[in-house]
Amino acid sequence: MLSVLPPPGTTLDHGEAPQVSPDGRRLALVATDASGRTAIYIRQRDSLVARALPDTDDASLPFWSPDSRNLGFFARGQLKTIPISGGSPHAIARAPLPRGGSWSREDVILFSAEPNAGPRRVPAAGGDATPVPVGGAMIGFRSFPIFLPDARHYLFLMISFGNGIATGAMSRHAIPRIQAVELVAEQVAAAELYQKENRGVLDYPGLQITIEDGRNYLMRSDEQFEIITADATHPVNSSSWALFTREFYGLVRQRLASDGVFVQYCSSMLIRLVI
Repeated sequence: MLSVLPPPGTTLDHGEAPQVSPDGRRLALVATDASGRTAIYIRQRDSLVARALPDTDDASLPFWSPDSRNLGFFARGQLKTIPISGGSPHAIARAPLPRGGSWSREDVILFSAEPNAGPRRVPAAGGDATPVPVGGAMIGFRSFPIFLPDARHYLFLMISFGNGIATGAMSRHAIPRIQAVELVAEQVAAAELYQKENRGVLDYPGLQITIEDGRNYLMRSDEQFEIITADATHPVNSSSWALFTREFYGLVRQRLASDGVFVQYCSSMLIRLVI
């Protein structure tokens, strides 16, 4: 286990979580030195030494290419890419107030150039940035876009349905099937009172809800999920701590597709990032 610390003489920028490369070997950090210069730093996972990438001043929101050889990031009103082995950044699109990006295996970058403007896509090598059509179930899709393992077909597992607010947010991304698991049946019944907040998710045609402990569901399931999320309350809660254990994460790994994504709510007040 390795704590993620900023390079000597720098501080990690608030809201800029270290990004682990897809191959698991490197971290990309956004840090600011004593002079106020902000840049991207690259660190091997098994090393405490980080190096700054050249010409990444004022960088924010870095994201990896699928082959772990390049980074996308935003700086000075532009979406840029840079090879981590060396070289200069390449500006590929305008992004005055960016809200995140994602790099696909087809070398297309999906990004949000400014709040509530809708996502755009652009070839990673550069070219025209074109709007991504959003309508129907995806009308609320505005910030921090992400490519999913299969843009057309995927399974989504939501552990801790609660009142359905997080599941409702996911339902607006046109996911064909959402399997939700909730320990307390009364929580699901209470979701009727939060239809505005959860976007009426109980009527979502692709939703299936199972009343069961999330760990038990993972142990008995033989499905592979492209996305698994755990939206449990703070781990100090006696009913939630088990979803923050090494054993639980091992179960998640078994049920996660090889190129799947696991997302978990963690309170920044108590939990620090460990890898």
